[in-house]
Amino acid sequence: MFLVLAIILSITLISFSCIRRSSNKEYITSPFMNSYYESLFNTNKQQSYNCLLKWCTDLLERFYFTEKQEGIVEPLYKQRLVSEEMYDKIQEDLKNMNNEKMIIEQEAQAYSRNIFKECKVKQEDNKMYKIYEDIHFNKKREALEMELRKRLMNKNL
Repeated sequence: MFLVLAIILSITLISFSCIRRSSNKEYITSPFMNSYYESLFNTNKQQSYNCLLKWCTDLLERFYFTEKQEGIVEPLYKQRLVSEEMYDKIQEDLKNMNNEKMIIEQEAQAYSRNIFKECKVKQEDNKMYKIYEDIHFNKKREALEMELRKRLMNKNL
């Protein structure tokens, strides 16, 4: 019994000393990495503004697409045909995109320009897309309604 306690005590002391030694290590950064990060901060203003403009257009494209998805999913969610997780994920994506938009606006203040007016987002031909979207939406809705009816019928039996 005494040997077992001694072994357990020695193992815990050894493990704690190893953990303490590993946490006290000094991390040395290479001078090459420092020069890499300095080069990112020392870019020319036009180049950084163009990068910000690309980020803005990408954000707006994702935002419009997610808003379109929300317009489709929200009525289905209210009728309980779509799961709550899917609706919450779309809402969370929109919230994150609003945060990104605020970050972009903060970065654009350094250039004293309104970046969201300057970025150009491609608009799709809504007429053809809307027809396809309505057909797809109706088929999915019918399939979900049939599945819901089957589940309700199975519960009633």
